Amino acid sequence: MMRALALSRPSAPAQPPTVEAAPPALASLPAGHLSRARERQFATMARAFARHGGLVEGDEAAWLLRRYARLPISALARWIVEGRVVSFCRQGRRLVPLFQFTPCEMSLRPGIAEAAGALAAHGDEWAIARWFALANDWLDGRLPVDVVEADPDAVVRAACAATPAATAPAGRRALAVRWRPAPVARPGHATRWIR
Repeated sequence: MMRALALSRPSAPAQPPTVEAAPPALASLPAGHLSRARERQFATMARAFARHGGLVEGDEAAWLLRRYARLPISALARWIVEGRVVSFCRQGRRLVPLFQFTPCEMSLRPGIAEAAGALAAHGDEWAIARWFALANDWLDGRLPVDVVEADPDAVVRAACAATPAATAPAGRRALAVRWRPAPVARPGHATRWIR
């Protein structure tokens, strides 16, 4: 297990490390290939999610929830921690695909929490998000993101049938420890939609 640590000046307060698992299929690639492969994976996910509302940053998702939840940031954070919604980190930003919410009420679509929960036992958040954006044999080659609105039960069955090999091929996972400063709220900061 390799760890990359960034040294900080003694005057700066120490930040706790965050651990992100690299997708196991990519763990054996050299660093340059890893970033290119990760970018290709993200492009695939972004295209799949764009057909169903796209991706938003976490604070934008909380803003969209403001009409329907008394404490939207707390509700979204609780759903993420409990594994009830699909979200992942990319370049230090928490991204939330909108396919999992009904457009009018921003409530969770049926089947999302169950499918995400079934997949959580086998993979990290990146692998779970990718699973929704890739063709699935249990869904006759269709993407779970395309099927979940019409047939949430089929998506839940496909997620339950996913083996560890489906979300995380055999092999060791490479863990990278990154030192990241705590998020800072910036007044007037405009969030960006990623499509």
